[in-house]
Amino acid sequence: MKNLKNVLIVISFSIFVLVSLIFADTTWVSGDIEGGVWDLDGSPYIIQDMPTLLEGEELTIDPGVTVILYPGEALIIENAVLLARGNAEDSIRFLPYSWNLWDEWLGIAVVGRAPRVEFEYCLFTHQHYGYEYDGAIQFHGGPDAQLSVDHCSFINCTTGISTHAGGNVEVRNSFFIRADFGIWNTGQPNNLTISNCVFTEIGAMAGLYGVYVRGGRINHCMFMNCGVYARGETYVENSIFFFPDEDYPFINSPGGELDNEPYIAHNIFNPDRGFSVGDEPLQGLGVIDRVNANDDSTDRYGNIFLDPRLILEGNYPERYYLLDASPCIDAGDPDSDPDPDGTRADIGAFYYPQCNIFIEQEAVEFIEVQTEEFSEAGLEIFNIGVLPLVVDAVTITPEDSPFDIDDDDYFEIQTDSSHTLIIYFFPPEEGEYEAVLLIESNDRDEGELEIPIIGTSLGITDDGTTLPAEFAILGIHPNPFNSRTTITYSLPATSDVSLFLYDLSGRCVSTLVNCHKQPGIHSVVLGSDNLSSGVYFVQIVMSGERRDSCRSLMRKVVLIR
Repeated sequence: MKNLKNVLIVISFSIFVLVSLIFADTTWVSGDIEGGVWDLDGSPYIIQDMPTLLEGEELTIDPGVTVILYPGEALIIENAVLLARGNAEDSIRFLPYSWNLWDEWLGIAVVGRAPRVEFEYCLFTHQHYGYEYDGAIQFHGGPDAQLSVDHCSFINCTTGISTHAGGNVEVRNSFFIRADFGIWNTGQPNNLTISNCVFTEIGAMAGLYGVYVRGGRINHCMFMNCGVYARGETYVENSIFFFPDEDYPFINSPGGELDNEPYIAHNIFNPDRGFSVGDEPLQGLGVIDRVNANDDSTDRYGNIFLDPRLILEGNYPERYYLLDASPCIDAGDPDSDPDPDGTRADIGAFYYPQCNIFIEQEAVEFIEVQTEEFSEAGLEIFNIGVLPLVVDAVTITPEDSPFDIDDDDYFEIQTDSSHTLIIYFFPPEEGEYEAVLLIESNDRDEGELEIPIIGTSLGITDDGTTLPAEFAILGIHPNPFNSRTTITYSLPATSDVSLFLYDLSGRCVSTLVNCHKQPGIHSVVLGSDNLSSGVYFVQIVMSGERRDSCRSLMRKVVLIR
């Protein structure tokens, strides 16, 4: 069945290439390349005669473009800039012209003192050997060279990425399957960072090593049926090593060649496997003598020797997610950055979402609302996890309070999305009112979340008009916001009013109000045009007739695109 699946994949790729060649505009690339843009109108781009992107030039490859390399051909980037940036919907594909094993392409060779190459959402498949070294991407850059690889897949390549010189190499969120090596690094120590990557079915011809490194940092990765061959000062942290079938050491370091040994901490290894770390391994490595915050036994470096408990069903990436009872949860380095849900770092390439729900507002406030009149306020609920957030019920207690909500039934919030609840306040008489909004959801850690609701009602002047009692920013809704938000403020007296928007550097990026205002409740709309995502500060300044009557208030607002 597995062989049939592989055959179907090859046939599907072949049909895709043939259809592209017959029906699409084809661009043949050879000789010197002077930069520019490779777009969908010219796709596929056929590489022949070892074309070279010339020094100082910049080439951009658009999402959805296919690059096909003739047998024995390579694309050479010489002291130039290549930006191959696909996206989650439209990846960039680097494919062979022929599916014959011995007719496969030689890779993308990056050479020179200071080239800059970025690959994002790219697929590399059926690369065989290399231009000078093995590798779908071969990095021979000098000390100022830069290589960035993010959200890429390497399938059936001799080696995914090989680096053989200096410069800076960063590989993130990428998938390596069926290769002799995932990443092979013989460059300068500590110039390589590998994070949140998965290596599986690696090493049929090379000793089952997903990564061969000569210094650098490996963090939050997953090694399935393969390990790490580390020389010198290599940090291996917060990673999963899982060998369910084969009897190979997880981490092998021969020692003797370089002065420093690898540092191996806060990883998980399934039992009955071992290390081979030089002649004098780290003292206490693999010796179980303490427990972590989860009460699981560890060595002095926080390494665990248990089944990591993975889903192991379906395809990448879901196949490598943690199960609910995984010992990897909250077992990473406590000094690492927390997971996106705000909890302690997990071990592995993908964190387990314990806290999907996020609400920035600490309370819902209604200030000086006229009696027997409706007022409303929004409460935005965010899902910051990787699974849907299901809200089962929303209730207000006590039930006889003058507050109400527009949505108290079941609703679902998808990943990276939000839902705004509208809360109403209808005060029957003058006074202060308090209640609690209870949100019940499938969040692992905060299944029940309580938000205070506070409301005060206004008095009436002799002429029947409502006058605020104080100068205040009554609310910014919604916050965080995407396209626009409304800033509401109150003035107890006639004043000159200025309202400014500042970025984190303290630079004033907009003046929203600068005029004379009568007492009362006022509002102004802040739009997101010409603003980038981030944190801003709203400052409102009220100036009366007397010099000492100047007052200022400031509130944070967050723009999320």
